This record gives sequence, C-alpha cells and structure tokens, in this order.
Amino acid sequence: MQDFKTELGIARQLRDAVPRLKDDPLASAIVAMAITGNACDSRSAATRLELEHAIVLRAVNMLCTAPAILKITRRNSKTARLYYEVMPEHLACLNDSLKARFKSS
Repeated sequence: MQDFKTELGIARQLRDAVPRLKDDPLASAIVAMAITGNACDSRSAATRLELEHAIVLRAVNMLCTAPAILKITRRNSKTARLYYEVMPEHLACLNDSLKARFKSS
C-alpha cells in the first residue's frame, strides 16, 4: 500500500510539473512506477494498473516521442514487452525527499 501512495504522490508532482502529463493520469502513473522501480516494463505496468497491455504500450510509445520522458532500453519482440527508464531531466521536478529516495532509480 505504501508503494501505491508513493507512486500516487509522484504522479501528482509529475502532472503539476510536466505540462505534457497534466491531463494524462495514465502516462503520469507509468512514469511514477518507473521512477519507483515498481514497473519498468510495459507488462508489469499493465498488470499493476489492471489494464490491457496494448493500452500501456500506446502510452509508453507516446512517452518516448519528442520531447521524450521515457527511453526504451530493450524490446522483447516475442511478447511485445517494452523495457524503459525515465529520462534524468524529468526527475528534477520531484521534491527533494523523493529525489533523494529515487536518485539511483
């Protein structure tokens, strides 16, 4: 439950700080899960959010287009799973306590 509360707090900060995420709760949730390390691939994010994988894939691909918030690090062509990480410049919007906690993520 604590992880969910932390992710929710990060998602709110992201929506406030990153204009591109302002009206996109799904995208901000995906980025928040990547920051916490709770879901750094599309299948894990889909499972955690209880959504179809295709919906998360579309959101991840959108987040990887310019100006990119996520960077795809690996693709599994057999399962269509995308592995990704948050571009470091988007961690700057987090408050200092969260930044320190997730600096290595």
